[in-house]
Amino acid sequence: MTALATWRVAARAAAITLRSMLASATLVGAAVAADERPSLVIGGVQGSSRSSFTHLGLIEPIRGGSLGQGWFRRTMASWLTYRYDTVLNGRELQARASAPGIESGLGYAWTIGPLTADASLALGVRHTSLSADVPSDGPTGTRFTVTPQVATRYDFNELINAEALGAYSFGTNDRFLRARLGLHPVERWRAGVEGAAYQGSNYRSEQRGAFVGTTFGSGGWIELIAGRARSRDGEQSVYVGIAGSKLF
Repeated sequence: MTALATWRVAARAAAITLRSMLASATLVGAAVAADERPSLVIGGVQGSSRSSFTHLGLIEPIRGGSLGQGWFRRTMASWLTYRYDTVLNGRELQARASAPGIESGLGYAWTIGPLTADASLALGVRHTSLSADVPSDGPTGTRFTVTPQVATRYDFNELINAEALGAYSFGTNDRFLRARLGLHPVERWRAGVEGAAYQGSNYRSEQRGAFVGTTFGSGGWIELIAGRARSRDGEQSVYVGIAGSKLF
């Protein structure tokens, strides 16, 4: 595999690696040769003063598929934390939530000219716990989830590309949308801007930021992300993150 092909595979894989609590990275490069069918390990962490999200997962081509083309299976473990302001007995207080979960599902990826896309459906379970005696506007405890997701990437040319991702989780009523515009200024590097919206029953966050990433080793990718987030109560905070992926 050439250096450019490796970059495209890793960049497309990690470009949407960091996501909301239940959306996972499945949009991967179609530049892998047809007789090569590696799997992909992905992971990352993102946080602000209002929330954090950590995940680790595996994407595996199945039924003769390859990364970015054909059928794949994805398995993802994640841990979401967040805090929000609420009222209890006429007194304002801050609630804290923790929501670990795991999901697994199937998807299909395809490429038509400069457009790469995938659609997937995952089944999972997530346990949401709140600080003691705090009322909740949404589901708590252990919930089974069904999460459809669609992701697309369009290469305008070898320098500029755009991405979009959307997911919704039935069972916990979480939703996520993200769009990115990326630039490949020099070999092995990619940078750009992003906008995202996360929303659940107890939280909402709008984010605007930037990212920069580079390849490492054989089929590796690492990316740094930073920007500003606005919560449902209007509070603004800085978010930072790191994401990575590795073919094997």
